Amino acid sequence: MEKLEILVLSCDKYSDAWDDFFNLKEKFWPDCPYQWHVVTESKDYVRNKVDTIKCGNDLNWAGRLRKALHQIESPYVGLFLEDYFIKAPIDNEKIAGFVEMMEREQVTFLNLGDVFHYRLRQKNLERFSEHLVVIPQHLKYGIDTAAAIWDKAFLLSKLVGGGITARGSLKSTVATRRHQQKGLVANSFATRNCLSM
Repeated sequence: MEKLEILVLSCDKYSDAWDDFFNLKEKFWPDCPYQWHVVTESKDYVRNKVDTIKCGNDLNWAGRLRKALHQIESPYVGLFLEDYFIKAPIDNEKIAGFVEMMEREQVTFLNLGDVFHYRLRQKNLERFSEHLVVIPQHLKYGIDTAAAIWDKAFLLSKLVGGGITARGSLKSTVATRRHQQKGLVANSFATRNCLSM
């Protein structure tokens, strides 16, 4: 069993973006060793090395995510939205290293995109390592589902109380600190995209 599987969170009405997403994924990450899944309501998607997780029409976005998480076996999950396109080559060793670091250091969330670039320019950042910054405790929407690696159990715990809003922002990271969990954001300097560091 791989330690990481990747979900592309979507819905039937955005299915027109799936080919564009995976065309770019194949261009910039052709040797990706991880299993990919498109999460949607009812549409099929046929593509090599991609499964479809159909969740039905009775669940909202967070409900579909919860159902999909229960259908994968890996302890860590990579999340993308269908319109969060990969724009540069991705290094398999770097992703594997992130997963190993998360397991070793009990990190529960690692943002890999450019969502927090403005936070990385602030003074008094708490650094986890040279390229990783701890997400501030007071940040109202401190973690999100766009281009991130999650500890699956931690993500499921955030979904239980409805903590995730539509399209994937989490309302608070206070519980993260209380439970000795670590949320990190990658500091990738000029590119602002950890996936291409």
